[in-house]
Amino acid sequence: MSRLQNTRETRQSASKGFTLLEILVAMAILIIIVLIVGGLFHQSSMAWEAGQRKTDLNMEGRATLDLMAQELSQAVADGTGGLFTNKLSGPPVFFWTFGRAAGNERVVRRVRYTWVGEKLMRRCDTVASGSPYLTAIAGTNVALADNVVGLSFSTLGT
Repeated sequence: MSRLQNTRETRQSASKGFTLLEILVAMAILIIIVLIVGGLFHQSSMAWEAGQRKTDLNMEGRATLDLMAQELSQAVADGTGGLFTNKLSGPPVFFWTFGRAAGNERVVRRVRYTWVGEKLMRRCDTVASGSPYLTAIAGTNVALADNVVGLSFSTLGT
């Protein structure tokens, strides 16, 4: 009987824990699951960043086009029925607008759009008080958008 009790006690004590092989298999399965979840997280974060970049570009493009549309809506026509633009098929394009200076004084501005590389640049020169149109106070070039692949202007009657 004592031999039978020893065998039972040995079995019970051996079945109370995990073997080294079971622990290694469980850890391997856990590592595989963590790697899969990490890969999914990385792919989803890359997709999120790509979507964010596209959204930023769309917002930049819309803001640029809104500014251009606002300025073009204020453009002054010359005596021939067209805008003061160059007659080239592409940039630079310039036109005249009226605006307000400090002290609510009305001023004339020459707005010019040009391409430099893939950047769309805008320059706004204010005409000096009492001077002819061609004498402008120099403005500064401002980059409106990067990676511009195309934009065309056309006027009616030209």
